[in-house]
Amino acid sequence: MSKFIKRLSKIQNNFDTALVVGSAFGHLEDLLLVFNTVFVIANTHPDYRAKNLVYRNFKSELNVLPNISVFFIDTEYNSIISHYTHILTKSKPVLVIGNSDYLDREHIRPLLNYGYKRVSKQYDYHFWKVNR
Repeated sequence: MSKFIKRLSKIQNNFDTALVVGSAFGHLEDLLLVFNTVFVIANTHPDYRAKNLVYRNFKSELNVLPNISVFFIDTEYNSIISHYTHILTKSKPVLVIGNSDYLDREHIRPLLNYGYKRVSKQYDYHFWKVNR
């Protein structure tokens, strides 16, 4: 088990469904081993083949996705967090947001409005969880 998955398992114990916007910081292969289903939203199809990998492009309708356990957003897609508020409110997944330094306030405002709080910061990603 990789260090990335060990850190994730300290915060989230439900590894049912993951939604990845981008490439999951290069850990997509690890996610495919742990999660039952991994939905990937990207401009290009990932180079992996697996039964539990489902690819969607950015134009796909995402309201029909099942409950998401963990939501991964790459650094270059931080600005689209506000477009996925229906997922944040429906299943309240743990968010893993890629960024090495900080997140702009306008990008995290929706997270704060829906009760999310940054739990920890690891190397080049932040873990966010709903404050219950």
